[in-house]
Amino acid sequence: MKYSEINFDILKNINKKEKYLIIPIGTIEVHGPNLPFATDVYISEAFSYKLEKKINSIVMPSIYYSYSGTTSDIDGTISIDISLVSDYIYSLVENLIKLNFEKIIIINIHKGNDLVIKLVLTRVFEEYGVPVLYINPYLNFSRFDKDIFSTGSNSYKETSILLASLKILKKKGLVGEIRLPGRVEYQKQNFIKRLLAIGYVRYGYINEMQHITPVENASVEEGLRYINKVVEEIASNITYLQEYINFLKKEKKDD
Repeated sequence: MKYSEINFDILKNINKKEKYLIIPIGTIEVHGPNLPFATDVYISEAFSYKLEKKINSIVMPSIYYSYSGTTSDIDGTISIDISLVSDYIYSLVENLIKLNFEKIIIINIHKGNDLVIKLVLTRVFEEYGVPVLYINPYLNFSRFDKDIFSTGSNSYKETSILLASLKILKKKGLVGEIRLPGRVEYQKQNFIKRLLAIGYVRYGYINEMQHITPVENASVEEGLRYINKVVEEIASNITYLQEYINFLKKEKKDD
């Protein structure tokens, strides 16, 4: 069920305490020279719609624009100020809470949104006492990578998942011709790699090849296996969100 396709009367008859609300979030940014700018949106949507078939849920319209971060200086990327993104997501979640929805899930694979979403959901919890569940299917389930993907390449993994997502969403013709990198400057600088190996430092890519380098042998089948395995794992554990909500209500009542 899509929130954008229901109406007032349908909403009135929905048991909002029983429904999960799924919010797909992505960004518009460069993914190599040949993958669509909305790659992260499409992947989040594919996970969301696959999950929607497994649990009693409604999928909200996707958030396309967000904080892109590392790709902000590359032509094609649209990066929204981080404070505006924070306020936007907060306002959306606040509206859903005021509509009496309790079980809210955010699906996002864009790493640049991680901190923003976590800060927003901390604020929501402190102000409303509602535990919104944030899932990053790309990072939270990397333990599955070795059993599914043929190589350990991040570009291979994301491209495979994108190809699978496009198949799920029935979108065709969005992947351009592969143009392989041929220059050493396309690689991430060694000093950045060494710093990221021991901690965090803000950095930015300087060309279109650095973020998701084109790969020739990405696998739709491996991408589908990953999506299906992750969705099964989420669906089999999602009832714990209701258990947590009930715990918080009882705790508040006892106080």
